[in-house]
Amino acid sequence: MLQELQREWDAGFSEFSYGFRPKRSAHQAIEQSQKYLKEGYSWIVDLDLEKFFDRVNQDKLMNDVGKRVADPRAKSLTLRFLRSGVSYHDKLTETKEGTPQGGPLSPILANLILDLFDRKMTSRTLGKRIETIVTELRQHISGWQAYCRITQVPSMFKEFDSWVRRKLRCYLWKQWGRRGYRELLKRRVSRDFAWNTAKSAHGPWRLSRSPGLTFALTATYFTGMGLPRLYVKQV
Repeated sequence: MLQELQREWDAGFSEFSYGFRPKRSAHQAIEQSQKYLKEGYSWIVDLDLEKFFDRVNQDKLMNDVGKRVADPRAKSLTLRFLRSGVSYHDKLTETKEGTPQGGPLSPILANLILDLFDRKMTSRTLGKRIETIVTELRQHISGWQAYCRITQVPSMFKEFDSWVRRKLRCYLWKQWGRRGYRELLKRRVSRDFAWNTAKSAHGPWRLSRSPGLTFALTATYFTGMGLPRLYVKQV
């Protein structure tokens, strides 16, 4: 069963998923993290979903299985596997949630239900317009600003403002794709800067600090779109 499902499902999982997959390992995840560090990223976040295998919603999981498996026998066998029960002190207890830890199907079922989650902590564009992103940010930032306005550490606000603008530049550059060179020229970036940025081998995050993108997408540009500033220099 595992061999068949692995063959059918694995190719469709996120390219950034490494756990419990054939020809993938934790070492590859570390190598990918090192690559991101070289591109200019400075944070790596390690998350652990507490008691994940114990708490998986079986109805949600079987709904996801049903979207990928047409054979009713395979779906029935998967459900029987999930509800096979746990033996404790010679007593069999029915399992109505979770997947059996150590069971051969549990890892691939976990990858199935977590695939959307993987595509979400890794997606850079989310398919949204920049105006929509700025509107959503404005709601969160304005609320946070009102709550934290008595702070005595304005340097943190300044650093956060800079990070948000850099993230938005990264977002736009990723969305522009092949038309990045033309978009930079539209924003009065010199041909040399535009060409060097468009042909650079660096990733979007590192390029978000490049002369071309910082000239094209200034703080004033994002303020004009409605992005609030947490830090305002005192005159």
